[in-house]
Amino acid sequence: MKTAAYSALIAALAVLVGCSGGTPVQRAIPQTGSPASASGLAELFNLDYSHGAISVFLIQDGKATQTKRFKPGNGLAQGLASDAQGRIYTTVTKSSGKPCAACVEVFDDTGTLLKRLDSPVLSGASCAPALTDVSVDAHNNVCVSD
Repeated sequence: MKTAAYSALIAALAVLVGCSGGTPVQRAIPQTGSPASASGLAELFNLDYSHGAISVFLIQDGKATQTKRFKPGNGLAQGLASDAQGRIYTTVTKSSGKPCAACVEVFDDTGTLLKRLDSPVLSGASCAPALTDVSVDAHNNVCVSD
């Protein structure tokens, strides 16, 4: 009986996800290793939406210490991602066009701007897109949402 109820629940969720345009249900892939071991170092990046500031924290011995805080795009940062090299990616949209109308800014972990990737205005669009989320894949392809 429990198996039938569980199967019905999964089927119902799959139908709801299909109707909502959301991401289909996927099985979790087991992870090996730990991103931060007790003897290793790791970093944590946090985007404070209320101030548009990114904070960089060093994680050591289970404790977080803030090492840097900076405001990309004059405090207009929206999305946040990082790559395997520790570069920080954020989206910026500004109607005045300063520092850009719509772009992805790439920083190192000290807050130094490394690149600005301007978003193209698509043919037929009345203005630049309003970028929000950003992600970076294993091949350093940058994906954004509008």
